Amino acid sequence: MFPSWAVASHSFRVADGDVAALIAAMEAAQDGDWIDLAPDGLYRVAEVHNVTNGANGLPVVTRSIKIRGHGATIVREEDAPRFRLFYFQDVGEGSQLSDLTIRNGWVDDSDGGGIYLDQSHPGLSRIVMQGNRAPGGAGGAIHNRRSSPTVADSVFVDNVAESGGAMANVDGSQPMVATSLFLRNGSSLGGAMLNDGSGPHISGCLFKENRAWEGLDEEARGGGMANINQSTPTILDSRFERNEVYWGWGGGLYHAESSVVIANTEFIQNEAEPMGGGIFSIDASIMVADSLWANNWAMRHGGGMATVRSDVVVTHSVFRQNSGNDSGAGLYSGASRVTVAHSSFEDNTGDEGGGMANIRTDAVLIQCSFIGNVADEGGGLYNWRSQPTLTDCLFQSNLAHWDGGGILNVDSHPVLNNVAFEANSAIGRGGGMADLGESAATVIDSFFGGNTATTGGGIFGGGSSRATVGRTVFCENTPTPVAGPWEDLGTNSLNDTCQLTYGSWVREHFGTEDWEDETASGPRADPLGDGTPNIVKYALGLGLGQARPRPWVTPEVGQVAGEEYLTFTFSHPFRVADIDYRIQLSTDLVNWSEEAVLVASGRTGRMTTRTYRDLRPLSAAGTRTFMRLAVRLEE
Repeated sequence: MFPSWAVASHSFRVADGDVAALIAAMEAAQDGDWIDLAPDGLYRVAEVHNVTNGANGLPVVTRSIKIRGHGATIVREEDAPRFRLFYFQDVGEGSQLSDLTIRNGWVDDSDGGGIYLDQSHPGLSRIVMQGNRAPGGAGGAIHNRRSSPTVADSVFVDNVAESGGAMANVDGSQPMVATSLFLRNGSSLGGAMLNDGSGPHISGCLFKENRAWEGLDEEARGGGMANINQSTPTILDSRFERNEVYWGWGGGLYHAESSVVIANTEFIQNEAEPMGGGIFSIDASIMVADSLWANNWAMRHGGGMATVRSDVVVTHSVFRQNSGNDSGAGLYSGASRVTVAHSSFEDNTGDEGGGMANIRTDAVLIQCSFIGNVADEGGGLYNWRSQPTLTDCLFQSNLAHWDGGGILNVDSHPVLNNVAFEANSAIGRGGGMADLGESAATVIDSFFGGNTATTGGGIFGGGSSRATVGRTVFCENTPTPVAGPWEDLGTNSLNDTCQLTYGSWVREHFGTEDWEDETASGPRADPLGDGTPNIVKYALGLGLGQARPRPWVTPEVGQVAGEEYLTFTFSHPFRVADIDYRIQLSTDLVNWSEEAVLVASGRTGRMTTRTYRDLRPLSAAGTRTFMRLAVRLEE
């Protein structure tokens, strides 16, 4: 232990437990001065020092001072009057709090139970905000008003407020919050964090076991976080886990009349009664990339995410094992503008739309997969009075207890291009897809294989529905490929087997007189004279009259561990049984090797897309490198 004395004009040391010396040091310190607390010290504050915007236990900080805690704790005594501990006013970025625990601050009818920042921008690092309260205000631990602190490596635990259980950001605040933990905080609006007209930048944070409960006048909103009134948060590399709302909206995140950007973030085991287990959005904008929703639950709609009247873009993300008792166990969209690309819905379970439900929503789905989802109606996707567009999508092994194993359309007009339905099942009607009411689906260049139902194994049409189906393959559907009224089946292929061979391709594209004419139907023949032999069209999934794809492959330069490598991507029908695809490399266009490595493979509708990479980095090649795709018909 050391005495309370000023080491120099710009540095103060405060002995363990000497609150009077701490107050004196804070009153005397000037811009740039340091105040050092005793290592692991304990400072019990028992009296109100001032009443600036509510009661405060310590002097108002108006200068850029730096308080280094060295593991110390500042706590309001249990039997003391109720007051917050720190109030910062008009302080710049030079002010700091570090290595300090702030505990048991309490204001009844004001904001910021532990710290109030008023137009201030201090650095807060390695702080612990524990058990602070603002039951009648915002920000149980910290209230930021027109403030943009930098918060790093900190912990917010067991803080409570009317709104913003741990932190409230209001009036244009833009805090930077990084690598911090929000645990077991609670409020009625934003269990851990409230953003009201503010734009925080959140990175590397964990929001866990926070809770929003029903307030006196409003339902609960945002177990982990709530964004309202034109807020613009950015959330990166973070995780929302086991947060919940009791009779409210958005177990992990509530988002209203605001815009949020989310990337590389996980929503795990969050719960909401009634809507939006992971996220609930209304009259708002959401952009999400590279994120995961898993094992979230909603009593009604949107176990993973629910959107109402919102603009939503989701890319390269996964909805897995989410559940709900109503519509859209993975993603529910009501009267919204939704685009989902390069994403998957896996093993979600609900009532209407195990993977996704569109209600009066004209969603755009690009390269999405629906696998193993279960619902009473629309195992993979449920559309009601909607006009979604699906391109290069896959529906596989989804189950409906009633109608529409893959998709159920009710009074809807979806457009499907290169969409594959495989091994979906409905205990009722439409193993692959069911159209009910006045639906009018358009299905082009698609595939229905191995789907089962009581009637209409591939597609069922009922009521006044009409479907236009062109250039689509039906195979091994039980009991029948289609059942119901159709406008166009003339350009479709109904096969006994789903396996694709060169012989079946020839029979599909040539008349019987040409089947054995090698000059017309042989693998190397070019009957149309367009420079593309039959074997290439077959191998790449082209019809006889279709032009070859340009480019044949997609060349790119990718990076691995800082080195650049030549890569390329190509697509082929997934069910081709007799083609050997070889990726070859050369430096002289004469000698070719097969040293490329497969680095990615996935389904896009009825096509498989593969990406290969040269084993040698470009820096080691020593000369130009060429790559090509070679196809060989196996006997």
